[in-house]
Amino acid sequence: MSARLKETCNDIFRAMVYSDCPGSYENSYQTLLRTAPQNIIHYFNEHWHPIKEEWTQYSMRQGNLNNFTNNRLETLNAKIKQLVPKRSRLVPFFEKFFTWVEDHNREIDAKVAREFLTQPVFMEPVSEAELKYSSLLTKFAFEEIKKKINFLKHIANIININEELRQATVVDSTEAVDASVSKCNCRFFESMGLPCAHIFAVRNYFGEDLFHPALCAERWKKENLTKTRLFASSTPLTDISAVRVFSSNINRAEPDVPQKRKNILEECEALAFYGSTFCGEKFKNKIETLRNIASIWASGQDAILLNVLPINVEKEAAFPPASKVVGKPKGFNKTFVQIKNIHKSAHVS
Repeated sequence: MSARLKETCNDIFRAMVYSDCPGSYENSYQTLLRTAPQNIIHYFNEHWHPIKEEWTQYSMRQGNLNNFTNNRLETLNAKIKQLVPKRSRLVPFFEKFFTWVEDHNREIDAKVAREFLTQPVFMEPVSEAELKYSSLLTKFAFEEIKKKINFLKHIANIININEELRQATVVDSTEAVDASVSKCNCRFFESMGLPCAHIFAVRNYFGEDLFHPALCAERWKKENLTKTRLFASSTPLTDISAVRVFSSNINRAEPDVPQKRKNILEECEALAFYGSTFCGEKFKNKIETLRNIASIWASGQDAILLNVLPINVEKEAAFPPASKVVGKPKGFNKTFVQIKNIHKSAHVS
């Protein structure tokens, strides 16, 4: 196959993938049959043509909200990764994940609350149908429908009228689409679940009201929000029990022993990391420090870190004689860590 023929076939395949209707796909397919070599046609007919509904754009637009990418999933994934560290252990992962879920739901609650706490302001006169859609739908859905109602002026003609089925072919400035008073095969209606300009044109032609709740998918209706979100419930705002209060000062139950062990081990990971960077006598001193702390805890007492300061041998006399000093040979400077016991003092490096 020559490079030019290969490029031509790639263009045909690309046109088939992005075809917006079965007719467009069929035109590209016939072009492929006239252009491509027989071995490619045989492979395509055997493996790809029978499952065209799984990879053509027109077959994947049903209810996809006019989005043919995975950008929204990638956005959610990016937000989760901002809160959940990489290579998290199982329990910390779920703790961070559910924290993100709570924040995400709180953000949605705020958006839903604005749907009910604010009213639209119309700078221009609107029709009765637009006012009804404004009360029925969310702001985003209403703005989409408003655009389609305003697009009626671009409808050029209505042909192939079927009085019995109440459907026709609507010709606008860009295409001709078959539509009825309740359905349409255009991309907007199938993707968004909202009435398009073609449906409005047919309803207007047959003298029917442009407003009908059944034309809109349930996901766009405000009453649907009252079933899933507390802020959108019908309970009056004067009822304090209907208000969700979020506070960071939450009294949590005392953790059990396994949880305490897990918390301590998480803190010890940092000690293990920094302690492993030392060697020789310094490493032995760090181990001795941890053993002294463990000995104090084993006796049921507390150890409190008071200070960390570099000292030399001359200053060691300032500490009580009972202090135990483990460090470098006499005459060397050292870092001196004072750990105070409730009943006695011990100084370890």
